Amino acid sequence: MSRRTLPGFLVIFTVVILLGGCTSSSKGWPTLGTATPTPTATPTARPTPMPTPMPTPVPTPTPMPTPMPTPVPTPTPAPLIPSTAELGTACSYGTAITASEPYAGSTHPVGVVYLSEDSKSWNADSDYWLGETFSALSGPAQLILCIGLQHEVRVSSCGSYRRDSDGKIGEVIRYKVGIDLRIRIASTGKLLKDNTFYGSIPTCSDRIVGISDSAPPWRLTGDYPDYDAVNSWINDWTTKSVK
Repeated sequence: MSRRTLPGFLVIFTVVILLGGCTSSSKGWPTLGTATPTPTATPTARPTPMPTPMPTPVPTPTPMPTPMPTPVPTPTPAPLIPSTAELGTACSYGTAITASEPYAGSTHPVGVVYLSEDSKSWNADSDYWLGETFSALSGPAQLILCIGLQHEVRVSSCGSYRRDSDGKIGEVIRYKVGIDLRIRIASTGKLLKDNTFYGSIPTCSDRIVGISDSAPPWRLTGDYPDYDAVNSWINDWTTKSVK
């Protein structure tokens, strides 16, 4: 019977094992291979704590000051000025006027009106009759000056005169010119003072006006009143001290 031969690779494997046993330590079991090291535990990494974020400070809004309203100046009321009609009514009937102040002090604002030629109405006057002594009112009046119509007053007769052109005979009469003034207290209408001023008285030798073309009687008329004297009289009353 023939002897079987081990395969070649088994022979080699056996020899390697035997050689390994001979080189091992004499104590204990033969070392078959390198010992597996005990694994070291890998420390678990702890996350670094994140700092708590600080809230971004929100600035407190600065309160806006309440704007102060622009002060509106109180309008000065327009002064009361008496109307021409009111002054005329006071002159005619002695009535008080609304736009007036008490008659007091030493300066008395005066409203001036004059009577129309038809004697039916009163007109405002600042310098028509009396020059520029009295200006128009700018406020309430204390006094009212009422200027009547200029009128002629018979003085006397110069007798008869014969006109050369036609031989007509007629009487010649002299006249003087007058003007009536009244001063009333504006707040009451009461008459304060009145006066009549006259112009010059003509003489019989003066030239006869209109004798050449008019029918008799013929008139001789003097000059108009002296308005300086009139103004002086009025000024005395408008500047008279009153307690």
